Amino acid sequence: MEKKIPHHSAFEQALRFLDRRACSERELREKLSRFDYPAPEIASALAECRARHFIDDKDFAAGFSDELYRAGNGPRMIRMKLARRGIGREEISAALAENPEREIEACRQAATVKWRSLQNECDPRKKREKLFRFLAGRGFSSAVAQKIIAEFRVADAINETEYSL
Repeated sequence: MEKKIPHHSAFEQALRFLDRRACSERELREKLSRFDYPAPEIASALAECRARHFIDDKDFAAGFSDELYRAGNGPRMIRMKLARRGIGREEISAALAENPEREIEACRQAATVKWRSLQNECDPRKKREKLFRFLAGRGFSSAVAQKIIAEFRVADAINETEYSL
């Protein structure tokens, strides 16, 4: 890949990247290295960004994990996406440990949306299996997924008895 010629200082370019969206320190380093900046200038720019609190992997991990939970992702998926962005294990663990009930609520929200799309499925066993696969694919633990599916199963049984009366 051909390197791009810089027109600004590494710090100015870092600010341009951060203006578009939040980045982890590793992401910002990789973006700056695509330009022809010398390594000391990149290190200096990153240090200046840290000093001014423009980049902070702990804050980034917390905000990004909240965003992913709201989007219906589970902790396994969030852990993987944060690791891809260059966030360390300690920061990931801290971001995921803030609120343990968040996983259950996110799972319930994701399951509610998927459950509506499964209403045409006649076989209740297949419906539960499809929901479980969906939740596992979203990164939820099997224990949490089974707990939420049990809630839907009870609600579905109540609705069936109401219609039969």
